Amino acid sequence: MELRIKGTDYTVTGEVKDYLQTRLEAVERHLGADAELALCEVELGRAVGHSKNGEVWKAEINLTHQKEFVRATATAETINAAIDAVKAEILDQLQKRKQIHRRLLRKGGNILKGLMRRNEVA
Repeated sequence: MELRIKGTDYTVTGEVKDYLQTRLEAVERHLGADAELALCEVELGRAVGHSKNGEVWKAEINLTHQKEFVRATATAETINAAIDAVKAEILDQLQKRKQIHRRLLRKGGNILKGLMRRNEVA
């Protein structure tokens, strides 16, 4: 998986980069054998407009895989918590898409099976 990391009003340190890469391994495993075809763009930085509550961090992932686009954003009090939250959100979205594809495949197979049974009877 090609990974592009961008820092908005924030310099991405090596420690944060390593933390992000370890968290994104779960996304890469979920994509399976075609993971090397995926493009993952990550934006990290301070969230705008939250200065009253102290520092608020934002993480955003744009994932392009096999002509599908998935986007997730999250905010938290620390950069690591924001990374964890956005990883969980992107995995949830990928799981939902996988379930939809599986359901459509089963529906199509069921329709085809019904058509084949009708042809046997006639």
